[in-house]
Amino acid sequence: MSVRLALPANLATSAAFAALAALVITPVGSLAPLACLASGDALAAEIAADVHAAPVVEPQRAGAALFYFFSPDWRPPDLGKLAIAVEEVLASGQLDVSFQAFTRYEDFDRQVHVNPPLFMIAPAWVEGSAGSALGLHLTVVARPLRRGKSTYRKALMTRSNVDSIDDLAHGSIAATLHSMGAGKPAAVLDAFHLATDSARVVPVPKDVDALLALSFGQVDAALVTSEQYELLAQTSPSEAEKLRILAFSPEVGLPPVFASADSDPVLRDRLRDLLAKLREAPNGADLLAMLGFDGFRAEVPLAVENRDPPASGVRPGPVATPAVEPPARPGNPSDLVPKPRGVAKSAPPAKSTGGDPPAVTSP
Repeated sequence: MSVRLALPANLATSAAFAALAALVITPVGSLAPLACLASGDALAAEIAADVHAAPVVEPQRAGAALFYFFSPDWRPPDLGKLAIAVEEVLASGQLDVSFQAFTRYEDFDRQVHVNPPLFMIAPAWVEGSAGSALGLHLTVVARPLRRGKSTYRKALMTRSNVDSIDDLAHGSIAATLHSMGAGKPAAVLDAFHLATDSARVVPVPKDVDALLALSFGQVDAALVTSEQYELLAQTSPSEAEKLRILAFSPEVGLPPVFASADSDPVLRDRLRDLLAKLREAPNGADLLAMLGFDGFRAEVPLAVENRDPPASGVRPGPVATPAVEPPARPGNPSDLVPKPRGVAKSAPPAKSTGGDPPAVTSP
């Protein structure tokens, strides 16, 4: 069994940040410490600092299929355990794979081109790019499900001095760019109807980096999953109490399981069937819990290049909607009291009929 992780080198931290970062469970070699090192362009420069290139990946066993994983939003804390769990569960279904997880998109992209995998879990926008961004022809074999859906939303977190989307027009937003698109800031700005020449997007490797940068006042907002906010609330309640949810993004697709056009159809079918019944497989439920999913839905084979989805790679979903004020004590954002606020000044809220909060309309 092989466990090979493409992780960047550790970077130095300040004493103040180290105390907080130690409470947040992150993979060895994570870049979370960058959140307090600098602000604005300096923060982006630190994150873009050179790190050791990942070694070329070769299957440890003859005949083992390469299986890559890259998902900024749905990455377990311990990628070593994930590698072991995936290989063991798939082996129980007669699938011999050599699994590698990546923390940085640059490493993932490099290895895909140097040594293309037969299978991968990657952000949903890869499907919308027809695989061209990675130089592959891909087929979705299964989609993860969470609370009955194959999509999720990201929360735009701010501090109390930001009251509306318009307040961010000349501010900065920390975000994991490759969770919503191919690395362009426009994917983040468009989600909240911000002009491309207005707010500045500071790229970070993980949502926790964005949250910590916000909590230390290095940026004006952070775009994160609710799960990461909950983690911060558990590990550092005092920091979480300083933050609030301003708005939610449109729906983002959960990272599908892809198969390369070069993969054996028999193996593709075997993987599809195994994922559809993963909870029943030995240790399958534990693997699902590690990934944060409830299960997988098998996808009818259809080459990505024959589809014409939106440029973002996800199915159309509702536009960004205003959030509500967090409770005094940090908790699950889904349990927040419905008290709408944070609507863009240029777009007054629509009249509510008792259903979902009013949407933020385009300026």
